[in-house]
Amino acid sequence: MPPAPHLQTSHSGRTARAQAHAEFQRFRDSGDHQHLGAVYQLMRRELTQTAEHVLDDPHFAEDLVQTAFLQARSFAASFDADRPLRPWLLRVVKNRSRNFRRAFRHSLPLTAVPEQRRAAAEQHQPERQCMMAETV
Repeated sequence: MPPAPHLQTSHSGRTARAQAHAEFQRFRDSGDHQHLGAVYQLMRRELTQTAEHVLDDPHFAEDLVQTAFLQARSFAASFDADRPLRPWLLRVVKNRSRNFRRAFRHSLPLTAVPEQRRAAAEQHQPERQCMMAETV
C-alpha cells in the first residue's frame, strides 16, 4: 500500500528543504548565483505564501520574497550552516513583511485595492524620490 498523501508531501518537503540547504551552502562557499537560484526555485512557493498571508497581496508578496533573497545573499556569510535554512529564510520574509505593513499602515489600509497600495508604495521608495528630485 502506498504511503498516505500527506506523508508523501512531508517527505518531499523535507527533501526540498535539504536540497535548498545544500544549495545555499554551495552558494555561500562558491558565490555561484546558480545555487542561490536553485534555493529560490525550491523555496519560492512557501516563502511567497508566507508573505502573502501577512500582506494579503500576491504581487507585493512576490516582490518581497525577491527582496528577501537579495538580503539573504548579502548575509549569506553570517548564516550558521549548522542550523536549518528554512526557518532563517521564513524569519527574513516575515520580518520584511511586517516592516512593510508597519511602514504603510498609515498611508493606505491593506484592504485597499492592490493597485492603489502598489502606487502608494512606489511613492514611498527612497530611490524613486531621489530620482524625482534630481529630474526637477
